[in-house]
Amino acid sequence: MSKLNRFIEGTRIKPSDHVLEIGTGWGSFAIEAVRKTECKVTSLTLSIEQKALAEKRIGAAGFSDKHSSYADGLSSSYHAESSIR
Repeated sequence: MSKLNRFIEGTRIKPSDHVLEIGTGWGSFAIEAVRKTECKVTSLTLSIEQKALAEKRIGAAGFSDKHSSYADGLSSSYHAESSIR
């Protein structure tokens, strides 16, 4: 988690930001970014399985209203991008 936290703090994401995450993984970045900053996150992934699990984990954390998947809202403008390897 410390890698995610360092990244979130280093990018200075604000509550008003809408972050485009490229590479959803299991939803950890979206959960932590929303928890720490109250921003909105849109995640992109090529994996149907990762999308489903990430949405489930994000929903369980109570952040579904702050997250959309690669199939939703792609015409929005974004304030930051993230890709964590």
